[in-house]
Amino acid sequence: MLGEHPPAEIVAVSAAMRKAWLAFARGQDLGWAEYDNAGTTWGISTEPAAQPYSERKFATLWADQEFAHLPLQT
Repeated sequence: MLGEHPPAEIVAVSAAMRKAWLAFARGQDLGWAEYDNAGTTWGISTEPAAQPYSERKFATLWADQEFAHLPLQT
C-alpha cells in the first residue's frame, strides 16, 4: 500500500499501533491511563502520548439524546 520502502515515520506509527493493539488483546498495560472521563485520548503519532481530546465538543453533542433499541435479527 505504501510501497516497498515506506517512510520511517509510517513504520514507527505502525509499530506503536501494533504494540498497543497486541497489549489490549492480551489484557496487558497499554501504556496510558484507563478512561476516566477526564477528556484525554491517546494521540497516535511518531511520539504517541496522552493528550486532551481535540473533538470533545462533538463527543458531547449526543450526550442527552436517547436512542431507541434496534431489533436484532437472528
